[in-house]
Amino acid sequence: MPEQMDFEGKKVVEVAAGYCFYLVVTEDGALYSFGFNDKGQLGLGHRYSQEKPHRIQALADHHIVTAVAGQQHSVALTDKGLVISWGGGVFGLGHGDGSDLLEPKIVQALAGKKVEQMACGTYHTFLVTDGGEIYSFGHGEYGQQGTGDLGERGEQTRNALLPRKLERILWNSRIRSIHCGHLHTLFILEDGTIWTCGWGTAGVLGHGDQKYRLNPTQVKALEGDAIISAAGGWKHNLAIKAGSTTFALDFEKRGDLFFLFLLLVGSPGFTPPLVLTP
Repeated sequence: MPEQMDFEGKKVVEVAAGYCFYLVVTEDGALYSFGFNDKGQLGLGHRYSQEKPHRIQALADHHIVTAVAGQQHSVALTDKGLVISWGGGVFGLGHGDGSDLLEPKIVQALAGKKVEQMACGTYHTFLVTDGGEIYSFGHGEYGQQGTGDLGERGEQTRNALLPRKLERILWNSRIRSIHCGHLHTLFILEDGTIWTCGWGTAGVLGHGDQKYRLNPTQVKALEGDAIISAAGGWKHNLAIKAGSTTFALDFEKRGDLFFLFLLLVGSPGFTPPLVLTP
């Protein structure tokens, strides 16, 4: 049954969920966490899981405006644009090594950059600065960082231990938002187009096939539709266009979600079908 939680009487403004753990931002800029903690993803200085929310004291001197969660790592953004990460670090948390971090640590490699937006996949993280620059760190084996390779040059290329700038961009419009799925990434531009890269199994990228995309590639099936938002899952995505019509980019094959998509769209496909809403 749902249970109401107390955050010291503060108003909650945002919640992020990882794999069996949660991050909660309150209106005064505090960050709370609870749930699984095997990799230190709660940022409490230990690996003990927590049933109740605890404020992350290591962030007490920062005003947190948003937080995102991967499978076993966490990233917070301050009102000054500082990026702070912690948790499972095997694929990189932006600090230059693959160590787990039990407490939050500022990503010093981004010093001088003011980050305005963040998104987490399972093991990778994307950041957008106020100047429209795009950076990523973490897992990149399946092309989800859009850097144009599949890690052929070894571990250093496959996983970004430090933030790296996305340079090979084929679009001319400014980035509006970035959304991460399991092993893939979605980019929405100000011109309303949507681009994807990464793991293509089950047609999750929306290009009509199951191929990986190593560079961001426009979803042609949605060309002409002004996409304003999106969300990424394990093997499916949802995109919303101006006017609140929702499209499904393929489907989730397991459990109730598979049934839901069949019910709504009739049959699965590798290009985005229209999902009819009430």
